[in-house]
Amino acid sequence: NASEAPTASPVRQIDQCRYKKCLSLLGQSYAPFVPTQGNTLTWVNQPPIDHRLYFGLTPHTLQNGWHSVMNFSTGANAGYGSQVPGVWLDWNILRVRWGGIAFAPIGGTSPYLSSPPLNLGQTYCFMVTAQGTHYELYMDGAKVAEGDAEFLRTQLSSVKVYAGTPGSPAADATISDLCYAAM
Repeated sequence: NASEAPTASPVRQIDQCRYKKCLSLLGQSYAPFVPTQGNTLTWVNQPPIDHRLYFGLTPHTLQNGWHSVMNFSTGANAGYGSQVPGVWLDWNILRVRWGGIAFAPIGGTSPYLSSPPLNLGQTYCFMVTAQGTHYELYMDGAKVAEGDAEFLRTQLSSVKVYAGTPGSPAADATISDLCYAAM
């Protein structure tokens, strides 16, 4: 829903992403930070099946290959629960995936949703939504990707929230204004 998407100030450099209905990650607020490999932020018990994830992101350098921004995970190495969602930087493209789910976006099938190219040093406001079998990615208030999957997510007992997954290098980017909520 575009009316729920985060909005940015009219200038190119953003001081804060502003969300209409979400203020924190499970009541915990975080100052802007750079993810590090294996950094655990918190656990989420009974995470909502249909959810929104909001965050600001400022990429600092181009890194070759996929680098972890954040990951909600049961600890599984593959399949559903391994990333619910997982957020990555691949060079200057933000990629979002839910482990074990392939999307049917316009023009083909992909295991992830992707942003347009990002500029280094610029802050972007993202919203990721999962509702039923439909997934959307918003950037600065505009929908930039969406897809549908045949797989319907199920209730998980708990997930660990990483800012930089244990098994992958962390992205050189600042995360800000982090928020996670049920749809």
